[in-house]
Amino acid sequence: GVKAQVDLAASPPQATQATVEQMAEMLRVPLSPAPNFLALSLANTGQIIHPGIMYGLFHAWDGQPFAEDEAPLFYGGVNKETAAVLQALSDEVQQVRARLERKAGFDLSSVLPLMDWLQRAYPDQIADTGSLQSSFNSNRAYAGLRAPVRPVSGSDQGGSEPWFSARYLSEDVPFGLLVTKGIAEIAGTPTPTVDRVLLWAQERLGKEYLVDGLVAGRDVVESRAPQRFGIQDIDALDR
Repeated sequence: GVKAQVDLAASPPQATQATVEQMAEMLRVPLSPAPNFLALSLANTGQIIHPGIMYGLFHAWDGQPFAEDEAPLFYGGVNKETAAVLQALSDEVQQVRARLERKAGFDLSSVLPLMDWLQRAYPDQIADTGSLQSSFNSNRAYAGLRAPVRPVSGSDQGGSEPWFSARYLSEDVPFGLLVTKGIAEIAGTPTPTVDRVLLWAQERLGKEYLVDGLVAGRDVVESRAPQRFGIQDIDALDR
């Protein structure tokens, strides 16, 4: 859905405000300056929402195809358990943020908790802000959107199955959630829920990103995790 505002960072940081003004005029989208690219990476809520909901909807999928019109709602399908996963993912990102601010003095003020981000991005479209679950279920920008599915191949019975290679995992894991996991590893911050979702996602994608809880799998080279670029210490994150 259309968001009320979107963050933007630039390099060098001194160019951010001018870039925001130019891009906002070109795109006709309200933009807000983010202090740096590290903040922009951690503030990426797609890395929480998309893999988190995919995990919530399908981690216990029994392999039975869905009937033609029975693919679950994506945002509308967020239940209490999935909302708890999303909240835990958001909390772990906030723990990484706090650790980096404390240890290195980075400005990560734009890294918002998920609930705060939803209300900022969709201030007039959420009917019930009483909980994280209701904020997804009642968001008009998300209304009617269904989970990614594909026809079951080689089946005479028809139906559909979860499309695990859709962008919600194939992009938001290696270019989103895994990046945050890599940053958390460098910061020395445990992320048990991030790990759980990543381990499930990499199995569904046929990839190897985590090995023994570390960003050290063979497919890290295809990602944007800092370990892929040889970044191993906090100071290097700001270069």
